[in-house]
Amino acid sequence: MLKNILATVGAFVIAKKGYEVYRHYKAMEAENEFLRKGQGPT
Repeated sequence: MLKNILATVGAFVIAKKGYEVYRHYKAMEAENEFLRKGQGPT
């Protein structure tokens, strides 16, 4: 039973960290797009 609880907690921690990385990536992607639009056509 303890193994199941630890496995659930571990899966939650991994999912949370994955979502954090995903949000960071999306923020960088949005910033990159903003900078590209600000430069205009080259």
